[in-house]
Order: sequence, then C-alpha cells, then structure tokens
Amino acid sequence: PWLINDWEVLFGLMGLANDHQWTHTPFHAYPSVYKAWHQHNRPWQKRLLAMGIIPLAIHDGGVETYRVKYHGFGFKKWFLYVKWPTYLQGKRRACFEFLIPHPNHDEKRKRFLESIIENRKSSSAEHSYGVAVRYSPPDQGQIFYSLLNPPPTQGKPFEVGAQSALEPLLPFKRDKVIKRGYGERCNSLTFYMREFDPSRVPLLQKSDTILVRIEAKHFGEEQLDRFVFHLGQDADLDVEWVESHAREAALLELESCGLPRDGLRPFALSVPDRYR
Repeated sequence: PWLINDWEVLFGLMGLANDHQWTHTPFHAYPSVYKAWHQHNRPWQKRLLAMGIIPLAIHDGGVETYRVKYHGFGFKKWFLYVKWPTYLQGKRRACFEFLIPHPNHDEKRKRFLESIIENRKSSSAEHSYGVAVRYSPPDQGQIFYSLLNPPPTQGKPFEVGAQSALEPLLPFKRDKVIKRGYGERCNSLTFYMREFDPSRVPLLQKSDTILVRIEAKHFGEEQLDRFVFHLGQDADLDVEWVESHAREAALLELESCGLPRDGLRPFALSVPDRYR
C-alpha cells in the first residue's frame, strides 16, 4: 500500500502505523516516536501530520538510565563465563527531525519554515534551538543551517553518560561521550527508510521536500514537537489532511491490497474536530 500515488492515503497510513505501532513499514520504527505519539495529553505529532508535516525521529532530552548490555553466557577457549549486564545513565539534548513536503506550496509553508529557522524563546540566543535543513530531490540534496541559530558543533556531544555493571554506582561514575554532536549534518530521507531504500515510498522520494532537524543547545527536557506545532499555528498552516478522511482512505487502500482492516481504528478519538 505504500507504493500509492495519493497523499491522503499516505498520511492516513502513517497515522495508522503510529497509532498501532506497526513494525513492518518502509520507515525505521523509532520507539521514541511511538512513545511521544501515545503519551497522554501530547497530541502534537498527530496535529502536525494533519498539517502535512511528517515526524521522523524525536528525543526529549534530559537524563535517562537504560540497559545497554544484557546478562548471558560466553565461551573463551575451554571456559564458560558469565556476562553481566551493563547500565548507562546518559543525558542528551532534545531533537526533532521531520519532513515538509512541498515547502514552497504556499506562503504559509514558507512562513512556517522561516519561523523555524529564526526561532527564539526569548531575546537570548541561548534560548533558541539549532536548525539544519536538507533540500531534496535529488536524494542527497543540499544542506543548509540557520545563521541565526546554528546547530551545536560536533565538538559538543549529543549525549554523555556513565556506564557500570552496578546500577547504583552510576551517579558516582565519570561521564564520557556516548554520541558525538551532529554539527551541521542533516540526514537525508534515505537514512530513515528500511534498508536505506527511499523507493519504498515513491511519493516522498520523487517529491520536493525539506528535511528539518531542530536541536536544543542544552541537556534539559524539551517537547520540540509541541514547539514546532505552535510555530505552525502562528504561521496559520492549514489542516491539509483531515484525519478521519485520510485514515478511511488508507483503510480502503489496505482492503484493495487484500490486507485486513479489522481492529484498526478509523481515527483517534483524542483528536479535536478541526483535525478530524
């Protein structure tokens, strides 16, 4: 069904995929996107999708503890040994990556992109977000970054943290770089596709798009999808794909492909009438 040439069906499929956390789609299934999509009182990605903005990846930043290695057994020569789990307590910057199809479609979309590039939460540059954008086609496109709000340099790590086999010891460990800064890099659409194959969604591969990466300059928590949505509101972006219509079109496409639609909700009940 993803090979269609109908934008309404595509946006409906993306809404269904996020609602039901499909793992077999042309896109990499990022748990952070699904987590934010399903978070209570957080409808921002749903509303951006209705406006024609496609969320690709998101991290809220802040401190998080997670397991990076699991326990098990291993063999070394003739000896059996136990592998202990390893925990990581890391802090990372918030970032949000999304796609804007047909960015020059109208003045409202141009105004929306300009407001992202020139963003400010206050008069201080420290209270702004770094922005890099990639234009396409072609697949690789051209990368630009905001002169007013350049992204953090590669010398500023995206994530730092400490590792230990004993979780209680993590606060006493010294931080090290877990992931280097992205700097002026901005991934192409290919990066977000399974097997790095954008032809799995030809409508996006062949269309004029801009991929935007917006990134915090600190390690605190931020809901950047909310920030971007409010910029869209300020730019008067229209609701291009009413959710109930888009999802019904997607369900009909699934049926025409011989795929089941049982158990799939036609639209999310939490979405305000304007977006339905």
